[in-house]
Amino acid sequence: MAWPCTFDTERLRAEYLRAEHLPELRRMHADPIVMRHLGGVFSEEKTQAYMARGLAHWDAHRLGVWIVYERGSDDPIGRAVLRHLHLDGYGEIETGYAFYQPYWGRGFATEITRACLTLGFEQLHCVSIVAVTTPENTASQHVLYKCGFTLDRHFERDGETLMLFRVMRPGYSASSA
Repeated sequence: MAWPCTFDTERLRAEYLRAEHLPELRRMHADPIVMRHLGGVFSEEKTQAYMARGLAHWDAHRLGVWIVYERGSDDPIGRAVLRHLHLDGYGEIETGYAFYQPYWGRGFATEITRACLTLGFEQLHCVSIVAVTTPENTASQHVLYKCGFTLDRHFERDGETLMLFRVMRPGYSASSA
């Protein structure tokens, strides 16, 4: 399988997480606005652990976290994910994103989510892809609905109530399984 370690959309470029991205993860994890719905600001130890998990995930699965740039720029504007998620004993493929505040409201979240869905459905042949958000994050919920997700259920993780959204592969139905 030819898997894109980097990919482009109309306005964005995404490159897979590498060790040299640690300063960018530190910057993102220290930004209280970016991290408001992602568990809050991360300590250095938590960022190091996130990086280690991200690199190991790439090594094991050839997917995970991408650092996102506007095309034609070398300044990171956020991150995107397409990775394995284990929830309630089941394996899922999860997509998600986080952008710095100056890049909100410009359609980048929708654009990168649609690109991750295309990769998941066309390259990985996923039957469904999930996304997780907090009940308060209505902007992300709007993006997910716009990309075809529906609310699957609420669940608890680490004492926090979260929302699980799901989108099925186009043309797939339970009767075709």
